[in-house]
Amino acid sequence: MRTPKRMSGLISRLRSSISAGAEPADGKGGRQVKQLVLIAGPLHGKAGLDAAICLKEDIGRCWPQAQVELVNTASNERNLHEMKKMLVSEKLYPKAKMDELCVAVLSFCLLPGVEYERVRRWASSLALEFAVYGNPSIRILDDSEHPLDEMGVEQQSQWGKERACPPDCHVELRSVWMAPPLLGTPEGIQALSQVLETEYPAKTGESLVLVGHGSCYANGVYRELERAFHRAGRRDVFVGTLRDGSGGIQEMIKRSGIRAVRLVPLMLAAGIHTVRDMAGTQSTSWKSQLEQAEFEVYPVVRGLAELTSVRNLFLRQLARFMKE
Repeated sequence: MRTPKRMSGLISRLRSSISAGAEPADGKGGRQVKQLVLIAGPLHGKAGLDAAICLKEDIGRCWPQAQVELVNTASNERNLHEMKKMLVSEKLYPKAKMDELCVAVLSFCLLPGVEYERVRRWASSLALEFAVYGNPSIRILDDSEHPLDEMGVEQQSQWGKERACPPDCHVELRSVWMAPPLLGTPEGIQALSQVLETEYPAKTGESLVLVGHGSCYANGVYRELERAFHRAGRRDVFVGTLRDGSGGIQEMIKRSGIRAVRLVPLMLAAGIHTVRDMAGTQSTSWKSQLEQAEFEVYPVVRGLAELTSVRNLFLRQLARFMKE
């Protein structure tokens, strides 16, 4: 597969910026420090898996020395437990070498909502599995640290019921680093809005409507994203959610006098919510409801993670871990 020009440029910049810092370093007693990158999130269906695989391939091109694995946190607890066992298997880390391991968890989520918390809990449980072999901490991108001994007793006991790590574990976990979701910080909201402004430039007589899943915990993030567009002069952009329905968006577009709408999924993967609930032909889809309100509708069936510029945001998060 050919590497897009924008991707090639980013790879060159990232490699030059981290140079020697990205290579495996010497740990205690001359042991190598290995880097493991986990792309963790709800990888629903083929669309979700394909989107994560694209990101995995990008990471492999930037940092070929790193081991990259996918973790589907939508799986049941047994599958997630088996994933932890695999991480310390001989397949990845031969017992002949006692290595130190640094883990980076890229949360394949947009919002700091329920799915992201599930990723956080799994990352915490992974650190707890290895706690006896080192002194790992969950490191968030903003440099705050949460040592394991400060975690609640309830959380430790919850994840300590069944340990994946064997008594003769041959890997010492140095740290587990975790990035926030793409819309998890004000800087992330600003960065994604700028990327989407470029990918979907303003068109005369047309509104750009971004459609997200919706969240009972983090719906305010959608409003912040819309405000970021408006501050940049993009008053043609509206952000709605499947959870809240299209009614409010319709009224705002009508007041603007615009009759054409470009529907774009505000989701990493173009799965069933995009194909059926946003762009489907049934009467309940956003496309059908807007057409019934006499709008011209142009749906885009493409997840955000299909955009090189969006995947580059994940790579910039990871570049910080690789430097350290």
